[in-house]
Amino acid sequence: MQKIGKKLKKLRKAKNLTVKDVAAITGFSASFVYAIEQERKNPCYENIILLCEKLDVPPVYFFDDSRTSFDVIMENGALEIIELLQDYGSWSEVDKNDLKSFIKYQKSKKGR
Repeated sequence: MQKIGKKLKKLRKAKNLTVKDVAAITGFSASFVYAIEQERKNPCYENIILLCEKLDVPPVYFFDDSRTSFDVIMENGALEIIELLQDYGSWSEVDKNDLKSFIKYQKSKKGR
């Protein structure tokens, strides 16, 4: 299993953030963030949840090593799509249905 610190560092770099940026976003000290990345400290569950909230990743990101984890989403460039969907709950039903129809259509084309 890949360690939390390595995953945090990978995520931070993917988002073009510095250790100081992550510290500012989360309210942690830069030395704490660096210590997590270096595997010298393990964040508690609450701190992991805060990292997830502030860095816009689901908690499974830090715990799932399968190829279906959030790493794959990021590698395939879908992070931008996820960011666009952050306010999905406030969309109108028409917009939600249009998106669902579009996805179904794209999936049907792929299966041909």
